[in-house]
Amino acid sequence: MQQLFYPGSLVIIGLSSKPSNIPRITLENLLRWGYRGRIFGVNPRCEDVHVDGIRMYKNIEELPEVPDLAFCLIPAKFVPDMVERCGRFGIRRMAIPSGGFSEFSEEGRKLAEETLHNARRFGIRFVGPNGVTVANTDNGLCLPFVPLHKAPKGGMSIISQSGGVSLMMLNFLLDENVGLSKFASIGNKLDMDEVDFLEYFGEDPHTRIICLYLESVNRGRDFVEAAAKIVCPG
Repeated sequence: MQQLFYPGSLVIIGLSSKPSNIPRITLENLLRWGYRGRIFGVNPRCEDVHVDGIRMYKNIEELPEVPDLAFCLIPAKFVPDMVERCGRFGIRRMAIPSGGFSEFSEEGRKLAEETLHNARRFGIRFVGPNGVTVANTDNGLCLPFVPLHKAPKGGMSIISQSGGVSLMMLNFLLDENVGLSKFASIGNKLDMDEVDFLEYFGEDPHTRIICLYLESVNRGRDFVEAAAKIVCPG
């Protein structure tokens, strides 16, 4: 989990210089929030050598190093193959905001199963799909694909199953000048779920309050046990 919130390097899969390119918004958020890690871009169709100063590559296998984290915002039908390629390359943490999986159709459910299968083959842990993934004010990591002003640093961390609700809460914090530590929009929680993030935030020295918005709980007993272990700061 630490590698998800504190990557020293990351790759944005699907990035391009087109004005309509959604992953480019994530790059702009990272630059606006002051993320200082190394950033690479991958897009087989991109003809640009650089996008906003970020070096572009045609394929994940061409990267000069194995990034700590892969942010993958591409159509759902291409995600299982990309997860496998990331795994073969050595990437072990991914953020997958793409929609079009089990929430969409039977075909999407099969894509979700294939994505999870490929991730487990290579020991990949990922957040998503169908969410806005994660952000961390401590190091400037900001992966949502909508423009965001950086919230002030603080002690609240958010776990939300809904991307829209997590962004609304983030805007409320900004409006009220309430500090944020981290947030996780877990979407379909195909791999990492609310228990994983609750356990992590419960031990995070920067987190003093944990706010949750959940539409379902997959592991009820584990959730209660994780919550019971959290010691409230004095």
